[in-house]
Amino acid sequence: MKKKHISKYHTLSFATIIIFIIVIFIAYNYYIFETKYIKREASRDLKSVSDIRACEISQWIRERIIDGNFIKASVPLRNFLLNPNDRENIIALKKRFEMFSLDSSYTTFRVFNKERDLLYSNKEYSVTISHHLLLSLEKSLESDSVILSDFFFDEFHKSILLELIIPVSNEGEILGFVLIDVNPEAYIYRTLQNYSIAQSTSELLLVRREGDDALFLNDLRFKKDAALQLRIPITAHEVPAIHAIKGDTGTVEGIDYRGERVIADVRKIPSTNWYIIAKVDISEINAPLRDKAFVLIFLVLFIFTILIAFLVIFWLTEKRALLVNELKSQRKMRLLGEYLNAIIESSSSAIYDLDREGNVKSIWNKSAEKMFGFKREDVIGKRLSIVPAEKDNEFSHLMSIIFEGKSFTDIEVERQKSSGERILISLSAAPIYNSQGNASGIVAIANDISERKRQEHEIEKKNMELSAAVLRLETTNEELQTSEEELISAEEELRTQVEEMEKSHRSLMESEEKFRIALKNAKIFVFTHNYELIYMWIYNPPEGLTHEMIIGNKDSDFLEKKEAEKVMQLKRKVLITGIPENCQMELIVAGRRCFFNYTIEPVFDKNNKVSGLLGAAMDITEKKNVEEELFQVYKMEAIGQLAGGIAHDFNNMLAGIMGNAEMLQFKLSNESSLLVNVENILKASEHASHLTSQLLSFARKGQYQRVSVSIHRIVSDVVSILESTIDKKITIEQSLKANPNTVVGDPTQIQNAILNLAINARDAIIKQSGKIIISTETLTLTKDYVEKFRKDIKAGQYVVISITDNGMGMTDEVKKHLFEPFFTTKEPGKGTGLGLASIYGTVKSHNGIIDVYSEAGTGTTMKIYLPLSVAELITEEKAFDIRSIDGHGKTVLVVDDEELIRETTLQILSKYGFEVLTAKDGREAIEIYKENMNHIDIILLDMIMPEIGGKETFKELRNINSNVKVILSSGFSAEGEARETINLGVNGFIQKPFRVNELLKKIGEILNQN
Repeated sequence: MKKKHISKYHTLSFATIIIFIIVIFIAYNYYIFETKYIKREASRDLKSVSDIRACEISQWIRERIIDGNFIKASVPLRNFLLNPNDRENIIALKKRFEMFSLDSSYTTFRVFNKERDLLYSNKEYSVTISHHLLLSLEKSLESDSVILSDFFFDEFHKSILLELIIPVSNEGEILGFVLIDVNPEAYIYRTLQNYSIAQSTSELLLVRREGDDALFLNDLRFKKDAALQLRIPITAHEVPAIHAIKGDTGTVEGIDYRGERVIADVRKIPSTNWYIIAKVDISEINAPLRDKAFVLIFLVLFIFTILIAFLVIFWLTEKRALLVNELKSQRKMRLLGEYLNAIIESSSSAIYDLDREGNVKSIWNKSAEKMFGFKREDVIGKRLSIVPAEKDNEFSHLMSIIFEGKSFTDIEVERQKSSGERILISLSAAPIYNSQGNASGIVAIANDISERKRQEHEIEKKNMELSAAVLRLETTNEELQTSEEELISAEEELRTQVEEMEKSHRSLMESEEKFRIALKNAKIFVFTHNYELIYMWIYNPPEGLTHEMIIGNKDSDFLEKKEAEKVMQLKRKVLITGIPENCQMELIVAGRRCFFNYTIEPVFDKNNKVSGLLGAAMDITEKKNVEEELFQVYKMEAIGQLAGGIAHDFNNMLAGIMGNAEMLQFKLSNESSLLVNVENILKASEHASHLTSQLLSFARKGQYQRVSVSIHRIVSDVVSILESTIDKKITIEQSLKANPNTVVGDPTQIQNAILNLAINARDAIIKQSGKIIISTETLTLTKDYVEKFRKDIKAGQYVVISITDNGMGMTDEVKKHLFEPFFTTKEPGKGTGLGLASIYGTVKSHNGIIDVYSEAGTGTTMKIYLPLSVAELITEEKAFDIRSIDGHGKTVLVVDDEELIRETTLQILSKYGFEVLTAKDGREAIEIYKENMNHIDIILLDMIMPEIGGKETFKELRNINSNVKVILSSGFSAEGEARETINLGVNGFIQKPFRVNELLKKIGEILNQN
């Protein structure tokens, strides 16, 4: 028995020694690993910062060069150098420089002629050029290119500057040059002072080589006035700045200008002789390591001290460890479920805002109503009454903290409902800043945690009872032997607690399943990363991706390089700064263009260091597509309103021009040489009228008939026209399958729309043999289809007209602007850019839509959808004989706010025997009609007039005489407001500009009515 006891003792001693050696080995390797890890992480952080700042400075330089080239190409600058004494040239030059002076980087603008005489300066300045700039100036003038000089100290301003040198030439000859002072404080120095690294000794340096020295270009964190003053000789091999000017880039270790050992990352800024250095003291990054070393030593000694006791009660400790691990696992699952619930059910939190007096300002959501029992209308503008009286001091203290610019998250406070019931809430609050940057209010988010706190109290109570039982078990081996029955009882109690925890776990799993369903329906992709940005856990991956493709990989493993870099750059920023980020991002996922709302938050370890990320990405592609479609619709409507207004005013002017031209034509003899000029005026006016008709068609305000139209008859007419005009190498095919094929609309506008599309198809294949296919079909768009895919059209039956060619096709950029007025891809002089715009307006006027299917190099298909009609075709009415008009004994009242139109119409009607009265507005027309009602046979009334318009004037005239005969005239068509007036009982409508025969025909028709 004794030998057996000794053997066990020896075995235990040997095991203890082995375990102790293993502990020392692990501690040593952990120390080595931490040393390397800290340096590697510091190097990566420095590299990230230097890369970002180098790119930002490089981009800033490129923007200065672009500005310089824009100024170089400026016409006002060239005119000024050609004639510097011209006042208009000086004013134009000042305006151009004032536009660029909005950029705070630019301070002084100076203009010199080629003899280097100062011609202009926006500020007081020396007339001589700094000797620092002479070499750069010669280089710029020789190459005729814009150059940004190096840093130099300007003696006049006593400050460090850069100079933007802009040569100006005319047809290869240098006229002069512009010097613009660029203040590095405005961007470069500010960028370098934004360290973006948490360490207190971190610093960004900018250096260049000057002779055998490294010259510092910016003021340093620990040495002011160092810019262009501090030099380090090239013999100081250990200084990172010397590594830089020798061309060594990447991570280096050495001694900085203070004599401190540092780790640094060196990068060259592209297109410059500058180097950027991001550095930090090695002693600072190693500070956490020293603390860990003391902790390791303490742990080794502690482990050695208690190892024997732990081995003796090993079996008990194992059992307890299993139970504790099970409890931790269940607690972790519960916390994860709560976190997911916070992401998905964020709207369930009570959210409200307060002003400085504690009054609710404007936010009090339904969750707040539910949580506290107060309706929104009862609390807005009133002091918050959810704080118990004894908590007023606590509430005031929290308010003062927040208005000092601080915020807090998830503090536990007691509040009361409207019923007086006390509840515990988790409160997060932050200040709201006004435009002056002052805290003007508070936004708070509250969650009711009363039930959770009660459960935690119960669990804590049971844990304390468990810990007390375990401590009693561990007291001594003798007590353990004598307390076996107590241990069994404690185990039974633990088993009961575990069963209760399992029930809670099942409830938690059910709740988590509900969260998963919510995530699935909301298209939210939830994920976690480790520090290496490897996906550790995901839920609800985006469409086209699977768990297997994502778990254990990085974004670059399943996304294209460009797409992955966008996402990973955002995540690296959160890793470095430890600040949550929210942004919207466009990505190509599995070949599909998607939009996501990303929310990325850092995950901290027990040392408060970022150890990973937790994120959520909501797929908002469908919402984005709808927004883009609405934007396009609103844009086209706005352009249409502008085009309609321009065309209306232009038609008014054309009416006067054409009327006077026709009167001149009547008065001239047939032998007059001026007749040709008059006819040319009329032809040009007709052409201008056609252009305004196209604009009005686009704006859906042009002349518009409503008759039954056979689409097949129109297509046949279009094909006949095309076959007689286009190149025989181009074949035209028809496939007319629509049955029925009748629509209600304007046959001329529909024919012009189809003909213009066919002509565009011809132009697309004009340099090669090709084919144009015109086809029709009848299509039914259901209500479900329209609501889901085509919200710009109503459900019903449609005739679809397709015009297809195998020409050059179109790029996506061309398709974006296809229907905008004056947009054309044709050579100057070969197109007005109104054809497709008028087609768009025609189709919209007929309650239809037009679709474009095209890719560069593959041809184009244009599809017009027009609502189907079953009405019978209406035949054309018999032409009116103008010779039957006799105005003698008839009186016409002409009402128009345009004097030119009034006078022209008076002359025209007087020539045909009419007696004419005129009125400049509706009010005068009413007075004239009251006085001459028995003599006035008909009134020509303008639609758009100041004060009283045509519609209101007609109502007043009809009140005076219900049988009054009125012809309405307008630069718009008989639609919109004009249609409303016509429906009131107007006898006829004529659109400006009108020819003499059109006006006489309309008057004759109305006068001949019973």
